[in-house]
Amino acid sequence: MDADAPAPLVPTDPLTKDESKVALSIVAAFVLMALVVGIMGVSKIGSQTNFDLSVGSGKTAKPSASPSATAAEPAGPQPLAILSADGFDPDGDGKENGQSAPKVFDGDPNTAWMSEGYKTPNLGGLKPGVGVIIDLGPNVTPKHVDLTLGAPASLEIYVAADRSLTNATKVAEATDANGAFGFDLPPDQTAGKQYLIVWFTNLSQVDGFYRAVLGEVSVLG
Repeated sequence: MDADAPAPLVPTDPLTKDESKVALSIVAAFVLMALVVGIMGVSKIGSQTNFDLSVGSGKTAKPSASPSATAAEPAGPQPLAILSADGFDPDGDGKENGQSAPKVFDGDPNTAWMSEGYKTPNLGGLKPGVGVIIDLGPNVTPKHVDLTLGAPASLEIYVAADRSLTNATKVAEATDANGAFGFDLPPDQTAGKQYLIVWFTNLSQVDGFYRAVLGEVSVLG
């Protein structure tokens, strides 16, 4: 007996209007599902490659942040402003040619403060020393001082919180110094000290008398 012929895959009779709508709906559903699966796959790939492929997000891929710049090395000591200078004579009349003391920070080493004249190098035995007191202002830490002398002398450098030697701290000294020279100062002893005192203890003969001659002072902190 002959086998029955296979049933046709496509109906021989034309679809009705309602059947056509159903068929189109099924096809549209399959197409939509395929689009969703495709978009999900692309998004997954993008998430693994650091690219932002979100549909309609309007965003662009951003490069990773560059390493932060290396912090600049701390600068060395910088010049400190000198607010004022005055003659310093705590064991005498307190004046010591104070009117010429501002010359020690006028930037011109050819101008100078000069002490009063004494009969011997040790100030005639009248007092232990004289000098110039320099106001650096509050909240500073002097770390270095440069001096220019106009005549040989022995001297000491003090820092103080007030205009007095009573509680001042000696941070440097020199014997028979002359010309231009400097001292490094210990920051642990100079921190917060507003005043720097250049204190002369032994003088040289200038114009027939023994005098201290200070041409220039500069301070770093």
